[in-house]
Amino acid sequence: MIRNLTSDQFIKKILYAEGFILFVYIIVGFWRYRFLPPQIPLFYSLPRSIDQLGFSWMIFFLPILSLIIAVLHGIAAIFLYKTERPAAYLLLIIALISMVLLLIGYLRIIFLIT
Repeated sequence: MIRNLTSDQFIKKILYAEGFILFVYIIVGFWRYRFLPPQIPLFYSLPRSIDQLGFSWMIFFLPILSLIIAVLHGIAAIFLYKTERPAAYLLLIIALISMVLLLIGYLRIIFLIT
């Protein structure tokens, strides 16, 4: 089943893009983590106060969430690819868009603080 999915050129490009995004998370995380203060603003949906702050290690929830989204959508795409190819494409595109948006938030927080 996975071979059918990875033989599709469109899906292969999406998987490479997702892998690149995860690579950027790792590189930026290792590069800038030592410059982060002990507490960083993570919870922007809360009112402007001390409640917005989280520990610096909590920044890694964003890459973990991206990985979870990619894996879950990839598993669903594997099962849908044979019968519903457009749905499999849509799942992978949504995963890629989610990962890009989470990466933008991650980079903005990291480079705002350091």
